[in-house]
Amino acid sequence: EYMFIVEDLDLVFDDVLDLQHLDSIPEERPPAYSHSAVRPAKGEGLVIDTGAVEDLSGFDFVQRQSQDAEKHGYKAEWTVLDKPRKLSGVGDNAKVCTHAVKLPCAIKNGKIMNFIAPMIPGGPKTPSPVPPLMGLRTLAYLGAIVDPKNKKLYLVPEGKSVIVPEGTETWDLEETRSGHVVLPVSFWEELERARATPSKL
Repeated sequence: EYMFIVEDLDLVFDDVLDLQHLDSIPEERPPAYSHSAVRPAKGEGLVIDTGAVEDLSGFDFVQRQSQDAEKHGYKAEWTVLDKPRKLSGVGDNAKVCTHAVKLPCAIKNGKIMNFIAPMIPGGPKTPSPVPPLMGLRTLAYLGAIVDPKNKKLYLVPEGKSVIVPEGTETWDLEETRSGHVVLPVSFWEELERARATPSKL
């Protein structure tokens, strides 16, 4: 059952967020790394993966995208990594990457973007179906703001400030030693102080 609910704690302030929207997720979903599940309706797409620190791709996508790019006059570039990289938490088992690829991608706005990532090897007898992941470090480098509700990726120019609408609530995130970005959820002392503070009406 796909349900995650923040329990009502009877706070002084009406600030309990109920995440019942997850209740609408279908009971049956395609596997997380199934090509049919993560590819767009037309062509190919990069998975915006804030749970991945680094960019990564399986060979299957690289092969398809490089073939499409070559039809339009663009070529993929390959390089051997200084040392193999062992990645865990991707698909079923630990993966070892020995090569990286620089892969031309055609964006809807008419621009070319080069997706540069280590590649999980594969071949005719060894499927490598992990989809292309655009991870946190690339998103941070681009100054990206991910808007899942409106299906937008905003790239904020260097040195520019982001002005959010009045009434916007901001939650502070934290970077862990692994490079992942998490929402800390253990501020119990702050919660107790908030409950003990009289509401200002």
